[in-house]
Amino acid sequence: MSGENQKKRLKGRKPSGWEVGFYLICIPIGIFFSNSRHYVAILSTVGIGLGIGGLIGLCASFAAYSRLTPEEQREVDRAKKDERNVMIRQKASALTQNILLVTLTVLALVFEILNYGDLSKLCAYLILWMGITNLIAFHLFRRRI
Repeated sequence: MSGENQKKRLKGRKPSGWEVGFYLICIPIGIFFSNSRHYVAILSTVGIGLGIGGLIGLCASFAAYSRLTPEEQREVDRAKKDERNVMIRQKASALTQNILLVTLTVLALVFEILNYGDLSKLCAYLILWMGITNLIAFHLFRRRI
């Protein structure tokens, strides 16, 4: 790989507040599940690992971004806000949400067939929560545009 291609590939980016907040919330969740009577090993490991690993990744990305020249930083910011990239991101988000809804629906049905009523209800509540938040987000964005 040539030096120019490698430099373009290693460009960092500024982390958003949502990303930092998500990773910061994962750490206390992991600690809660490791120190409480509700000990769940997988949630503890995933929460702490995701939180710390995510923050390290964001720091590395921001460090790579801060080493760029001001012109390269503007180019990275411009590419992030490019209409084509925004459209691709929105389509990927919509597809992911649809896959998640189908997966939760199938899980709810399987849990109901296997007589795991509590897990079936949890899946149903998650589907309901996704629908409500989707409607709220739709109305908020509709007013802005």
